Amino acid sequence: MCPCYDFRMRTQLRLTLAALAAVTLACGIPGFAAPTPPASPIPVSATSASEVTDLLEAAAAAAASGSVTVTFTEQQLTSAVALYLEDHATDPALTNPQVFLRDGKIQLYGTAVVQGLTVDATFIIKPEVSSDGVLTFTAESGSFGPLGVPDDVLTQVSDALNEWATGSIAPALTGVRLNSVVIADGQLTVTGSK
Repeated sequence: MCPCYDFRMRTQLRLTLAALAAVTLACGIPGFAAPTPPASPIPVSATSASEVTDLLEAAAAAAASGSVTVTFTEQQLTSAVALYLEDHATDPALTNPQVFLRDGKIQLYGTAVVQGLTVDATFIIKPEVSSDGVLTFTAESGSFGPLGVPDDVLTQVSDALNEWATGSIAPALTGVRLNSVVIADGQLTVTGSK
């Protein structure tokens, strides 16, 4: 083997390790770290998660009489997402999820493993009601540590949330056509009618 090839390999390895060290250090430097959640950690409880199902079932029953309004809290959604990930993913891409409802958007925080590194992850998600009355989610932006999330990852997050909505929300609201979704004061409110 040519000695220059061995030298190039060692140089590339050193540069890769230096870049990795720089990224790791940048995660701890103010201004380079991932955004921090807007409030204290939200506790996860099975009771809060089951309240989501109970509210959806009550809404479906109430829809028979006309219109329906369902309001979810940050604790209910955080618990529902956390327990859903525990139950449905053998190796979840996101752990320790925290759902904050601020500025008209869903702010999803958690921990992710990216290429073997554990980093803080953040996603900003816009909920909407489609023209056919179905709740949909679009991940508009995100970060892994101080680095932006590629568009294909945002698409995967959107797809996973829409799959969850199709599998968990839609069946509970069978026959209900959603009209609007509003996020305000730490709550997500969905309205619909039969």
